[in-house]
Amino acid sequence: MSNIRIDDEYFPTDLTMNELEDKLLKFGFFRCHRSYLVNLQHVSELISYSKNSYTLILRGKPNVKLPLSRNRLEELKQLIGF
Repeated sequence: MSNIRIDDEYFPTDLTMNELEDKLLKFGFFRCHRSYLVNLQHVSELISYSKNSYTLILRGKPNVKLPLSRNRLEELKQLIGF
């Protein structure tokens, strides 16, 4: 079971992360980590703590930090044209 978080509310779903990813991809969501999907329109920063450690910061939510998998970094760069 997965949880969908919108602001501070959580909504349980029986969909797997792969199913959620397939459904939300066309709406600008990106699987930044095996456990996280994020709406790229809400990402304000990409922080590199070391060569192999990256974190996404959400706009207006500086305390919300989402991990970015190393193997997803290149995909993210291509998506945002970096």
